[in-house]
Amino acid sequence: MKKTEFELIVKALKFGENKVKAYEDNFNQSYFTEKRLWPNLDKNNLDFFKNESKDVDIFYSKLTLFLTTEYENFKLLSKKMNDRANISNIMDLIQDKLYQRSDFDIALEKNIASLSKLPDVEIKKNLQNAFSIKKDQIMSLPTNSSVFYLKMNHGFWEFMGYAYSEEDRGERFRSFNDDVKRRVKYNSHTQLWAQLVLNYFTESNEGIVTKVDFGLSNGTMTFEQVIRNELNIYGRGAGVSILSLLESINGLGSPLEIGDGTAARALMKDRKMSEFRNKYIDDTEACLFIVPSHLKDIEVSNYSGSIYKIIVPDSKIHATWKVLATLVIGYINEITKTHKSLVIFSQGSSISPLITLLSSKVSGETNALIRMFDMGQLLDAAAAGKMRNYQWLDSLSDEDIAEVKKVFVLGGGSDFSILTPF
Repeated sequence: MKKTEFELIVKALKFGENKVKAYEDNFNQSYFTEKRLWPNLDKNNLDFFKNESKDVDIFYSKLTLFLTTEYENFKLLSKKMNDRANISNIMDLIQDKLYQRSDFDIALEKNIASLSKLPDVEIKKNLQNAFSIKKDQIMSLPTNSSVFYLKMNHGFWEFMGYAYSEEDRGERFRSFNDDVKRRVKYNSHTQLWAQLVLNYFTESNEGIVTKVDFGLSNGTMTFEQVIRNELNIYGRGAGVSILSLLESINGLGSPLEIGDGTAARALMKDRKMSEFRNKYIDDTEACLFIVPSHLKDIEVSNYSGSIYKIIVPDSKIHATWKVLATLVIGYINEITKTHKSLVIFSQGSSISPLITLLSSKVSGETNALIRMFDMGQLLDAAAAGKMRNYQWLDSLSDEDIAEVKKVFVLGGGSDFSILTPF
């Protein structure tokens, strides 16, 4: 790591920590900070991360450990984390120790158990009554205000149903065991997501427009198409979890407006990538990619602005999301000190929509224009030909890939950084 990168990470983390604490204080909750020590963080006590700077999983795991345990324990445990085989065990211990079962958890467990007994026809009817579905969520966003777009895929909803259920959920999830519970339950992921969903549907941010898509399908079907057809195992599992979450949140009416779950993919399939670029990218001063390491060289083709990147954990993103989210919020703040407009593209499992929605709630103090898009797997098309045995990419036609590459491409190999120093 470069010295300036260390300093930027420290500065971003400190700002991000203050923002998430302020958000928590509004609701008397502690999704991030409970039992978190956040010692006197400075570039000197980050020196021990130098060797891990090229392995994002070890870097974020050690940083999470550093910020959640006493320093003496950190020195002892961090040595063991140099062996990748020990990372999961240590991160599991952290999450198990920090987890506290809440009233929300109890309510969600109860509602999932109850709604899981409903026949398919009742689940579909309840979903129809709960939501008003809108199409083309991305291209309908305004250009004269900050905008945030995100989609929570069927996989998260299914994982949530498994994590909060004591019943056997079938062969599809049996192999995950406690890993799924740590991924969406023990780490406060679902608890914060529920709070953000409640805020999204009941509050508005002046000068900010946010649009949310919910996905029920493991394929290309829209939310409405899933409901109109016979439910498969994916749609049923996701539907039960969505309805259970709504039942567990107080203060929501119906119907609630959401997107049909296909907006990002539709940009490619409807051949609108160039239109999207012209409307939301070309007039911005800077672009930020929040992506895993296989996309570290991604960029916008022939873009005249500055490009920045944050590399996210490849396999430990759920275990380290609190540090990542804090870092992202602080880094966005640093970029908008220099640039008056910023477009952001993120890809990071179910953590990406969580960070996008959280960012929409804590970014209101900047005067910069921010456009943030959770693009999901769409960005992987930029790496087509370099990623093998990847089912989603294999399903795309050459024309689909060429359409995405009108905007997103892989540039030349760059020096690896956790984030772009400046």
